[in-house]
Amino acid sequence: MITSYPYRLSIFRTLSFLLLSAVILATSASAGSLAEVTKASDNARRKVKTAISEKDSGLLSSLFTSDGAIITANGHTVSGRLKIRMAAKIAMLTGQSGALSTVRGVISIIDNTAYETGSYSFVSDGDSSDKSQNLNAHYTIIWRLENKAWKIHRVIALK
Repeated sequence: MITSYPYRLSIFRTLSFLLLSAVILATSASAGSLAEVTKASDNARRKVKTAISEKDSGLLSSLFTSDGAIITANGHTVSGRLKIRMAAKIAMLTGQSGALSTVRGVISIIDNTAYETGSYSFVSDGDSSDKSQNLNAHYTIIWRLENKAWKIHRVIALK
């Protein structure tokens, strides 16, 4: 049986409409989650700045999932909330002080996992002639739901 051109066009339009509707529904279904992740990201930024200024490693580690990890640009990994807390405490007590600023790029959600990209900079409080401690780089954060709250699962620093 040969189908006529208008009939095939009608099927194409119907399929196109159904596909577009599915995309719109999927986008609006995850829009609430995207807003929640963005809110969690904003909240985490404030808490990180507070944790750094108050040298509060517990506050910093509380932002992570229980099996969260930090992966540095040179490949060192610190895994687990307790180890993140200990590493942050050591860094805060012995490390260099300065100002951290971040610029979020994009957040996207795929299968209940959110991916955030952006850039960050660290400007040392030390001697202004020593710029070797200053840093400009990029990051990726992987967010996961833990106990109905968005938490940082992975922080990956990129140069």
